[in-house]
Amino acid sequence: MIKIFLTAIPEDLKKLNAAVQNGNISESKTVAHKIKSSYALFMIQPLVELCDKIENGNDMKMIEEYSQIVSDSTNTILQSLAKELQ
Repeated sequence: MIKIFLTAIPEDLKKLNAAVQNGNISESKTVAHKIKSSYALFMIQPLVELCDKIENGNDMKMIEEYSQIVSDSTNTILQSLAKELQ
């Protein structure tokens, strides 16, 4: 399950970042909803809450800020998990 997380989340983050860069609020919300489930499964509540804010937001600036926090935090988590699995 962790290996799936390690492979799926980076792709989803790329999709989220692309949607944000393109100013696509609808796609940003869709991707945030998808990755929120993964964070919930691993009980990473702060990221669940940020994804929920993205999913329910209508202000692109706010969505951009929250998605950057999600990306940065997730990259830190992924690096830690990768080290643990070595």
